[in-house]
Amino acid sequence: MKQPIKLFFQLIILLLTSVNIYAQPNWSVNPPDFQFTMTMTGLGVYNCQATEDEADMVGAFIDGECRGVQYFNTVVGGQSLAYMTIYDNNSNGSEIIFKLYDASEDAIIEDVYTVSFSENESMGNAASPYLFQTDFPLLDLYLENDILYDDSKKGTILSQAVTVLENGTTTAFDIQFVDDSLGVDNAYFSASNDLLQLEQDVDFKNKPIYTIHIIATSPSGCSIDRVFTITVVNNGLPPDYKLEVSNLLTPNGDGRNDYFEIPYLNSFENYTLQIFNDMGNELYTATRDYDNSWNGVSSTGAELPTGTYYFVLRDNNDKDNYHVGDIHLFRNNKF
Repeated sequence: MKQPIKLFFQLIILLLTSVNIYAQPNWSVNPPDFQFTMTMTGLGVYNCQATEDEADMVGAFIDGECRGVQYFNTVVGGQSLAYMTIYDNNSNGSEIIFKLYDASEDAIIEDVYTVSFSENESMGNAASPYLFQTDFPLLDLYLENDILYDDSKKGTILSQAVTVLENGTTTAFDIQFVDDSLGVDNAYFSASNDLLQLEQDVDFKNKPIYTIHIIATSPSGCSIDRVFTITVVNNGLPPDYKLEVSNLLTPNGDGRNDYFEIPYLNSFENYTLQIFNDMGNELYTATRDYDNSWNGVSSTGAELPTGTYYFVLRDNNDKDNYHVGDIHLFRNNKF
């Protein structure tokens, strides 16, 4: 007698290990108890991924009572849809709460959205199904700060990464770098939880702009990625800044030396540029807004004659930090 009993238990164990048995919820509804109906065609989105499991199901609840239930077991266009009828005794206005059953996890998750019951309404269709969602979709990702200063050192915290959810709220999820052609400067930074940290000292002359590609991921696995440009600026002129400009100005429209250009000037925030003649008279000045467009004219717009002029680029935060040089202006037929 022992051998048949042993074989029986082995068969039970084999069945249990070869078939997925889920403790599915006992959701049910009795249609004759209700006067009004509406229908929904929907897709289950679990952790931001559309379900393909026909054992997953959705239940509609009003005042805690099940008023509709359906499996996601109708495949249309590659999507597993649920065609559900919802019942109520009020023709309009009752709040419907949806619960999603995840068969693979044997878990019930409440939908983040609700809808109002409306008699004879049909929500969603096979081409554009209603989305039953366990999480709010991630709409955007931004940095609270995208500026570094020239004196920033390794270890400087650049910014917190902030994620925007579809319901308009913001939160902070862990971030990682996406190492592809869009994140060419990822190696200059590191990520810790939701914070970006500088991994090298900044040198704006050699690297005034950084481009990074990061992705934020929620605890449930939803993610969003963005590419960011980090700009290096300076409060004034760096004390050790070596000004390298061409002192030849020939504004004749040939595309060469037509303007007095100062490299990386957009990295400065607080400066004054002045241009003088050999008598010390100030002919032109720009404060914090010089756009590398001076072509040998005075502040009144008059063309200056051929000659030698002098410039001063001054740090407004430090009177002892300034740079001077000469400009040789050559203008055709104007001496």
